Amino acid sequence: MKSTAKNEAAVKASVIVAEEIAHASKSFSEGAFLKQCMLKVCEQVCPDQFQTFKNVSLSRNTIADRVKELAENLTTQLAEETRSTQRFH
Repeated sequence: MKSTAKNEAAVKASVIVAEEIAHASKSFSEGAFLKQCMLKVCEQVCPDQFQTFKNVSLSRNTIADRVKELAENLTTQLAEETRSTQRFH
């Protein structure tokens, strides 16, 4: 896998984890704990992928940024849906 693809996969993974943390109403700092667990599992299950998993950023700040991006995306989608619905009335 190329470096760019690995970076994109790492970002996507952090977005997925951030979304799960937000849905569960957990503290953004849970990301760091989850990463520790994820790395322990990776060492046992797929040690050749350890660096790839290590590249997934799950710091409190990253999780906060990802949740903010998700919220902004939902707000944009809702605004677009509202505008398109108003056009049909």
